[in-house]
Amino acid sequence: MPFFFAFIVVMGMCGITAQTVLARELLIIFSGNELSIGIMIGNWILWGAIGSYLGGRIVGNGGPPDRIAPAALLLSSCLFPAAIYTVRLFKELAVIPTEVGTGIPTIFSASLLLLMPTSLLHGVAFGVACSFADGASPRASPAGTVYSLDAL
Repeated sequence: MPFFFAFIVVMGMCGITAQTVLARELLIIFSGNELSIGIMIGNWILWGAIGSYLGGRIVGNGGPPDRIAPAALLLSSCLFPAAIYTVRLFKELAVIPTEVGTGIPTIFSASLLLLMPTSLLHGVAFGVACSFADGASPRASPAGTVYSLDAL
């Protein structure tokens, strides 16, 4: 059980770091404001929710949770530098001049695409970790236990 708690805390640190760094990078390229922050966080939560659903389905179909959660977190961590690099190249790849701001549709679609790998895999790790937490506390819900440790 101590490994479980340590894994969830590390998962939370990785997720908060990735979210903060990617949001900062996206704010720079979008010349962002509060609305763009809201769009980016909404897209992060959307991909995290989809990943959590997929993680739960994988475990429900007999996938080994003790291998899937660490693998998803490791893959997310490996893709994180690539996501930073891709965000920094976005305006060049999208042929948007550096001095030109972007509109809401571009902010939404670009952040949806650029945040997907990291956030989706973090969500998979979260969903799989909830299966570990099933017996951790008799009075707490598994998702609540994982979310509390993740936020710690």
